[in-house]
Amino acid sequence: MMKEIQQIIIAILILFTTMVSAQEPSLTLKGKVYDKENKMGIGKASVHLIDFKGIVLKTATTDSQGAYDIQIKTSSDKFKVEAEAENFNQAEVLIDSSKKNVEINFGLNREKSVVGAMSFPMIYFDFDSSYLTTHAKKELKGVIEYMNHNPNVRLRLNAHTDSRGTSKYNNWLSGRRADRVRSWLIEEGKIDANRIEEHHFGKTQLSNHCSDGVKCSADQHRENRRCSIEIIN
Repeated sequence: MMKEIQQIIIAILILFTTMVSAQEPSLTLKGKVYDKENKMGIGKASVHLIDFKGIVLKTATTDSQGAYDIQIKTSSDKFKVEAEAENFNQAEVLIDSSKKNVEINFGLNREKSVVGAMSFPMIYFDFDSSYLTTHAKKELKGVIEYMNHNPNVRLRLNAHTDSRGTSKYNNWLSGRRADRVRSWLIEEGKIDANRIEEHHFGKTQLSNHCSDGVKCSADQHRENRRCSIEIIN
């Protein structure tokens, strides 16, 4: 008898959970990310849907035409949407609306490189790590030296991961990698924090063919665990 009562209670709980989930409204967010100068769509750009606590709820990657589509169940009506792409300035929009079908298009400005600027070596990371290797620190000392001799130069950091692991985790990990590089430059080189901006892309911008499910060597995966350093003005 007791077992039957327990089964009935479990069935009621499952039914209640299903009903609540079905009643929870959905948000559909669509749009396009494009180059503001030539109006062409930007492929492989990242669009982040962020709640009021600063937590990334979902990330979408644009197709070759720059289009993106995010769908998520939520009862909130306040969000921030960020769009970013390598070699472009980031853009963001605040949503404060009860509408559940929202279209947001982002026109991004292309970043301008300093004329005649040197190029910096890529910074690579160990698997599942954001800590700087001895070799990475050696490379970054050269960056510090250059910045100290060029006090008007600003940097942009672009951090990435390989394809292994979830998108959510890799987005967090790439953010940690960008933050590690930026913090090291600031602390070790006494560089003004306002001279360094950081961006992270998770596994959305792989440098080779090693996407999810593709068999690759350790060296090939390593190519994707990187942080590029660009000079901007």
